[in-house]
Amino acid sequence: MTFTLLTTLLLASAIHIPIINAAPSTGCNKPLPQDQVPGGESYLIPDFRTTNGTTRSYLIHIPSNYKIGTPTPLIFSFHGHGKDAAGQEKLSQFSNETVGWNPGAFAVYPNGLPVCPLFPHAFPFLKKIK
Repeated sequence: MTFTLLTTLLLASAIHIPIINAAPSTGCNKPLPQDQVPGGESYLIPDFRTTNGTTRSYLIHIPSNYKIGTPTPLIFSFHGHGKDAAGQEKLSQFSNETVGWNPGAFAVYPNGLPVCPLFPHAFPFLKKIK
């Protein structure tokens, strides 16, 4: 038993798994919506529709150094059960460019759904989520 475990660990450590990097992006080359500017407060997008027609909302932070046509990283930050996008933004600090967590990336904070779509009847207490 010990020999088999040791052999498995040695073989597993000898396997080389290559790291594959994605091709660099050229940026989307599209201007921001007219009511949104880089830096400052995050914007609430209240009526985003998913592919199945569900309406969702999210907050988005646009970095102050954003330039059209320049590839810019994107961070998705998800809140936990019973929380919301605004609370997650405050907790993560990805929109706070002065602390150094996020020196130049978009930060998106989606709001959750009011019920769990996978188990709507299994957890009736989830219907109380705002």
